Amino acid sequence: SSAAAADSSAAAADSKRVPHYTGFKEDPFVFMANGDNDWESLKKFFKIEGLEATQFLTRSTGGRKRQIYMVSPLVSKLLPYNERNVKFINTGVRTFSRTNQKAVSACDFRLNQEGLPAVLPYIHARKLKVSFSDILILLKNWSPHIGDLSKETQQAAGLLGNGACILSFYPEEQSAASSEPACPISTPIHLCGLKSRFSLRIMVTQKDRVHALMLLRQGKAAEIQKQVEDQMKELQDRKKNDGGAVDDFDAEEEDETAAPPVEASMDDQDEREANAPGEDADEKQS
Repeated sequence: SSAAAADSSAAAADSKRVPHYTGFKEDPFVFMANGDNDWESLKKFFKIEGLEATQFLTRSTGGRKRQIYMVSPLVSKLLPYNERNVKFINTGVRTFSRTNQKAVSACDFRLNQEGLPAVLPYIHARKLKVSFSDILILLKNWSPHIGDLSKETQQAAGLLGNGACILSFYPEEQSAASSEPACPISTPIHLCGLKSRFSLRIMVTQKDRVHALMLLRQGKAAEIQKQVEDQMKELQDRKKNDGGAVDDFDAEEEDETAAPPVEASMDDQDEREANAPGEDADEKQS
């Protein structure tokens, strides 16, 4: 009886112990499968070749996919076998995000700038070459009208159809005899774009926009930063005065914002960063 009492008291003591804190529970890594409807839509819209669906994952188990991340074939095999033994915080690069206005596009997703270098070699559609003057207009204006771009770009955009696209500028293809301003760099520029009926815009963060303009020697950092912030304010004012929408795709800009609460899921955090215009927290403090 004494042994039974000891066992009972030990069990009672164990039940009162504070459970060991194992840290914040991370969202799962859910890999896409061949035949997935979203994957088939992406593959058809962008003509993706050379990539498997299993190289793409999301961070939610239910509902619609909002953010899609890309990993290498090795990582796609490594994660499923080690997820129970190793705590993975994050992996892959964000490659696709669901758009807010799917009705005007044949695909529900758009490209993300951070994942563009990884996926660019495998995409064979939705590509649009632009001139040096075009790339400056796109970088200096938040929602430029297609009519403001060169005739060649206007014609190509007219054949492209609405939705996500890749805007590329190749300095080596610029003729020395052309009327285009001299380009100070020799490296190609590839930017994520979004085309609607009337506008063609780039989808990059404010910092990336400022950085690109500095590389193209369009002014000092402080001057460029002010121009970008003024453009953002003008867009927000237009959205407010026009009752919410600037054009078909609304103001769906990809700009950095202050970090969301820790309780937010990885998909929630990335969606807020992708769709909520605003200044970066560090920039506000400075």
